Amino acid sequence: EQDRGISEIVTALPLFAMSRRFTLATLAAAETAADFAAVLFTDSPAVNPAQLGEDEWFEAIPVEYRAMVTLPNTWKMQQFKAEHPAATYEMFKREILNEIARCLNMPFNIAAANSSSYNYSSGRLDHQTYFKAIAVERDEWECSVLDKILYAWLWEASDVPGLIPDGAPPFMDWDWQWHWDGREEIDELKSAKAQETRLQSGCTSRIAELQLSNIDVDQNDEENARAYGVTVEEYRAALFKKHFGGTSAEESDEQTSEENPPSSEREEGDAEDDDESEDDSSVEAAGVVLDRW
Repeated sequence: EQDRGISEIVTALPLFAMSRRFTLATLAAAETAADFAAVLFTDSPAVNPAQLGEDEWFEAIPVEYRAMVTLPNTWKMQQFKAEHPAATYEMFKREILNEIARCLNMPFNIAAANSSSYNYSSGRLDHQTYFKAIAVERDEWECSVLDKILYAWLWEASDVPGLIPDGAPPFMDWDWQWHWDGREEIDELKSAKAQETRLQSGCTSRIAELQLSNIDVDQNDEENARAYGVTVEEYRAALFKKHFGGTSAEESDEQTSEENPPSSEREEGDAEDDDESEDDSSVEAAGVVLDRW
């Protein structure tokens, strides 16, 4: 009952061989062209190649460094042009590397460690698929590896007296999360403004935002509260006021009771006041969370 895995990069293995062959061929062509400093040739009809002796073909003539030489009549000297690497070399290598990286959903600039052809928008766009693929693999690792390690640790920890606090709920009722390293932002100011907007609109939570940076919310709040000399509850209440411009849950309950006295003490108002009191009653009946919002 063994499972034999196949690497994700198997489909790209032939491309590595192609890239290596093209590189070696380009290098060999450049070396061949560099092996010959120049050639002597003539277009004169008076020279009959058939009359040349075997020792005159491909005869090597040493040339002094930085020397000016004279040539026989009608003979010319020509150097080889440096045509390697060709203009298509960079294009070929780029396309091959791009195809290799696609099997991992990896953008080209990460595979090549070169972002010279990217701007900020294109870089963010190409990275979206890559980070989503990483998130999927992390979820798989949590289920297939990390959770199993936690189960094994708890199995052994249950035999150590006092390691698991007394009165802890059953393990099946536990809830845990794995923290991963977050990705670094290129423009931190834009990211901070977007984060603030998400928090104020209720589209995310501080826990979710801190997890993106691999920061534990409880540890973060405890350290900041200790640095400011306040309790964790006071620190979080101050953050709530800063994000939403409102009050804490207790102050909100007191303010609601002051603004909505009992019906026996309230004078009759118009229909608009009755509608507002009904809304307040609905919010109060909905619970603390809705009352905070």
